[in-house]
Amino acid sequence: PAAASNPANASNPLPFPLPIPHSSSQNAFAPTSPVDRSVDLAFELETLKSDLMEERLMVEGLEMEVRRLTDERIAERNARHRLEESLDDAQAELASAMEQNGALKRELETVRAKQLEERQKADAGSCVD
Repeated sequence: PAAASNPANASNPLPFPLPIPHSSSQNAFAPTSPVDRSVDLAFELETLKSDLMEERLMVEGLEMEVRRLTDERIAERNARHRLEESLDDAQAELASAMEQNGALKRELETVRAKQLEERQKADAGSCVD
C-alpha cells in the first residue's frame, strides 16, 4: 500500500516503501532502521549483480576477440609457411631449369661447332674440285 501511494516507489517490488532521503546532505546509504539497511543491501546486491553481469559480458567479448586474433595469427603463420614452401619449390625448379638451360646451351654449341666443321669440310672439298 505504501509503495502504491508513493510515486517514487511505484516500481518497487518490495511490500514496503524504499527510503527517500529528506535532504541532499543526508546520506542515502546511511540507514536509520534495520529495514532501511536491508533495502539498501538488497539494492546494492542487485547493483553488484548487474555490474558483474556487465563485466562478464565484457570479458566474454574480450575472450572472443582474443580467439579471433589468435585464429588470424595462426592462419597468417600457416599461409606464410605455405608461401615459404612454395618459394623453396620455385627456387628448386628454377635451379633445375637453369641447369637444363646450361646443358642445352652446351649441346647447342657442340652441334653448331660440328655443323661449322662439316661446312668447312664441305667448302674445302668443293674448293678442291
